Amino acid sequence: MQIPAFIEMRKTVCLKTVTTYLLQLLKPFLKILRLLLLFVTLSMPFY
Repeated sequence: MQIPAFIEMRKTVCLKTVTTYLLQLLKPFLKILRLLLLFVTLSMPFY
């Protein structure tokens, strides 16, 4: 049983879980940002 490899595997799994969790948290904010951008681009005067 290689302990270092196991620890590395655990690390990568933890990182993946954390990143997915953060992405889930950020999704609504990204939606709001997109809506804001759309609103700004629509409200800008067209030259």
